[in-house]
Amino acid sequence: MDITVGNWGLYQWFEEHGLELIHPNDLDAIRNLMPNGKLFEVTDNDGDYLTLRYGNHTYRVNPSLFKLVSTPPFTFGDVVRIRKGGSVISAKICDILWHFQRSEPYYHLAINGKRLTKQYWLKDFLDADEKFNTV
Repeated sequence: MDITVGNWGLYQWFEEHGLELIHPNDLDAIRNLMPNGKLFEVTDNDGDYLTLRYGNHTYRVNPSLFKLVSTPPFTFGDVVRIRKGGSVISAKICDILWHFQRSEPYYHLAINGKRLTKQYWLKDFLDADEKFNTV
């Protein structure tokens, strides 16, 4: 599998897979992240390690567990419009996760730095049509 910068995917690592799969300097950080189900962007591939970005953080991992998925239409920090309580509001994407049964990403959003509890799908974003139906 040819993994290149800009690819997106899953890194379903648990400690039982082996500590050697994570760069020693990133082990504590990835343990705290708990990567299961999260979507990562590949920012580097030096042959030994992939550098994966999740939000504002990067993690170096062995490529053996990386599973490619399609690039999500929205990414970390994107501002999207949603309906909430009868109003249209703007919110920032703070988490991107993978729904295994639906084989598609879902998102967690934040407003003024406060994370909303609901999961959001592409269909929930009022901006989605504008992003994909540009003239």
